[in-house]
Amino acid sequence: MQFLDAIDARTRTAHVHQSSHASVGAPSVLTRPYYERLHALEEAHGWSRGMRAYAEALLTPLLKRKAVSRVLDLGCGTGSMLSWLSGYSGVRVTGIDLSRDALGFCQARGHRELTEGSATTLPFQAETFDLVFCADVLQHLPNPPGDATALTEAARVLRPGGYLYLRTNSGCGERSGPAAGSDAYRRYKRADLAERVARAGFLVERSTYANALPALPMIVRRSLSVTPNGHVPHVDAGLARTLRPNSLRWIDSLLALVLQVEAWAVGGVKAELPLGGSLLILARRAESAGKGTHS
Repeated sequence: MQFLDAIDARTRTAHVHQSSHASVGAPSVLTRPYYERLHALEEAHGWSRGMRAYAEALLTPLLKRKAVSRVLDLGCGTGSMLSWLSGYSGVRVTGIDLSRDALGFCQARGHRELTEGSATTLPFQAETFDLVFCADVLQHLPNPPGDATALTEAARVLRPGGYLYLRTNSGCGERSGPAAGSDAYRRYKRADLAERVARAGFLVERSTYANALPALPMIVRRSLSVTPNGHVPHVDAGLARTLRPNSLRWIDSLLALVLQVEAWAVGGVKAELPLGGSLLILARRAESAGKGTHS
């Protein structure tokens, strides 16, 4: 396992700061309890299975037609999607994460091409990868200008015509600004996120909300929970999901089924969901984007 000594200290400080806001019993990002819970949830929880179905729906056509050979899992967490991406013939996957605990779980899954580092200063040469896969990272990066810097870095390490698969938190139902939140945590509106991706040098091919039906009650609550100044306070609530007991695993199967149907609609008939708890973007790097090199 390759570990880099030059970690982005500002990013690490921001993550430590947001941990103080996490809900009781919901471990914060960049803590070992967070990754222990995430590792337990990834294969069994209905939401995780459903989000994997979305990735399959949008990326399998690219992976099967051999349009992708080098992949960067940006913010790879405990390695569930590293394993999924590695399952495609001819695909070589590299994982990068800020957390050594996360990378330890990846190593336990058998992954060896791993790097400790920050999304805002990627330690890779320009035009190295065909696909950057980035799931639930952008909302945690310190602003300004964390998300913009990470998107620009993703464009830099992609070859011309390479793809970005981006998943992040949705601000659907909120009456606040397009990317409201604190300096260390935020949610995005669809049009705003697509604009940010385009500004980084990408051509947006698909943008859609995801997790529509299961998130509907949450979206309604958000629309009703507005402070006097019209803004919803954003903090990192930590990982509140827990593994259900065996007697209730049917709930996960039902949730996964609903999300799989949504994923089929997005991938199979090119639907764009009008609301949801998550946002997905599939974008292609423009020919002129991502100039420069890092050693």
